[in-house]
Amino acid sequence: MIGLRIIKLVLVLVLVLGIKSLGFTEEPLEANKPKKVTQEKILEGKVVAITSNFIAINYGLDKRTSYEMALTIDKDTKVERKNSLKEIIPGEGVWIKYAEISEVSKETVNGEERSKTRVLTKLARVVRFMSPVSKELQSFEEIVPFGTQLPKEEGPKK
Repeated sequence: MIGLRIIKLVLVLVLVLGIKSLGFTEEPLEANKPKKVTQEKILEGKVVAITSNFIAINYGLDKRTSYEMALTIDKDTKVERKNSLKEIIPGEGVWIKYAEISEVSKETVNGEERSKTRVLTKLARVVRFMSPVSKELQSFEEIVPFGTQLPKEEGPKK
């Protein structure tokens, strides 16, 4: 009887130690799991395109490059200085507060721990109308509707 009790005690001890060792091996895996990070940012520029799902903004220009960013729009996106997003047209100036949602994970390369960031989405929180389209950015059809008769030009007077 005592031998049977000792065997049961040893089996319980092995089982408990086995479960604890599994717990220790899972902790480092949990530490390497990616974490979601949200940062609030601000962007100002001209609208390039807008739909019900996204807005594209041209926020910078240098000698050779135009910088654009596409932001997701959802039902919680607030509009300021206009009644709705439908009133905003390409070419208008806007100020946008958005949330950049990223996934941050850590990895070990050659014994050195590095942080790796991957942007998942950029979600527009507030879209504020700033300035209307300037006349030189409008197309000829926007200024003069299609089919309108234009006055005929006369040649030089003699």
